[in-house]
Amino acid sequence: MSWSEEHLGDLIRLHYGKALKQPDRVEGGEFPVFGASGRVGSHNQATFLGPSLIVGRKGSVGEVTYAESSGWVIDTAFYAEVLDARRLDLRYLYHALVRARLGTKAITTSIPGLNRDDAYQTPIPLPPLSEQKRIAAILDKADEVRRKRTETIRLSEELLKSAFLEMFGDPVTNPKGWPVSELDEFISSERPITYGILKPGPDLADGVPYVRVVDIQDGVVVVERVRRTSKGIDHEFRRSRLRPGDLLMSIRGHVGRLAVVPPELDGANITQDTARIAPVGVDALYLMYLIQSPGIQFWMTRHVRGVAVRGINIGDVRRIPVTLPPASKQSAFSELVRRALHQKSLSTHSLAVEEELAQGLTQRAFRGEL
Repeated sequence: MSWSEEHLGDLIRLHYGKALKQPDRVEGGEFPVFGASGRVGSHNQATFLGPSLIVGRKGSVGEVTYAESSGWVIDTAFYAEVLDARRLDLRYLYHALVRARLGTKAITTSIPGLNRDDAYQTPIPLPPLSEQKRIAAILDKADEVRRKRTETIRLSEELLKSAFLEMFGDPVTNPKGWPVSELDEFISSERPITYGILKPGPDLADGVPYVRVVDIQDGVVVVERVRRTSKGIDHEFRRSRLRPGDLLMSIRGHVGRLAVVPPELDGANITQDTARIAPVGVDALYLMYLIQSPGIQFWMTRHVRGVAVRGINIGDVRRIPVTLPPASKQSAFSELVRRALHQKSLSTHSLAVEEELAQGLTQRAFRGEL
């Protein structure tokens, strides 16, 4: 089935948001406040009467948020006004704009931005209104399935963090009175805390894998994303080779991402932005959640340095305070984490499949094949 296409400028108007600094917002106000990446707070006044679509103008360029009711849009985003609701359904427009990837039209400057006239030149398919509503309903259901899956993964991680605090308390205030030592006390002198490869060589399919900060996601190493480099570089940085059960922590950029090395990465390496922690006498999974706890994360923020690229020194990592509960309690928590991570892995795989199916569904929908 073939539908006509029309430019966005003939269907909608994009209105500029209005600056509203954080101190001027009303916490708990009636109306949500939206920025380029979605909701950022609340206020007691609105700049648009909803529902509407929020489109990122600066920062998260082209990101689309559906606003179910009236709200305030700050100056990093546009809000959309449909010119004729008899021709264009708002939920259909939401899916059309997501598919249009307006972020690719960003003007590249120090702060990338979306030009309104460029957005207006974007064509979208325009089936009859009844067909738009049918397509939107199908794609909404696919979105809901993915949202629920994502929320399940998020709640699983939150439950583990809560379980840690329930079992062991805040490591900084140490309400249960466990013995406390610096992290370096639990590290073998043969495998000290260290970072890895300064500048990886060319990617080689049969080379040595090395883990980057971007490979550490939600407490695990995404093995499928790990790159490989020459064995010569790996030999030069043999001090930072990995063994299963080692703990990895990002120390530059996104400081504090953590994951335990899986068996598949035995003998792999790391970059200079990642630290290898090979604990002795303390469970690695217990240690991971200890470092992820709010108290230790706050402790780390006070030791992060730098402006353009922020990071924490290895010397400060060695001084992280570690509470040491009985090994039996650490093991019990570690087993809980392993079971949860297994379920999380299954959910993450299912989410990837659902994402792929949704992309295919979207393509078929806008080709008129549903």
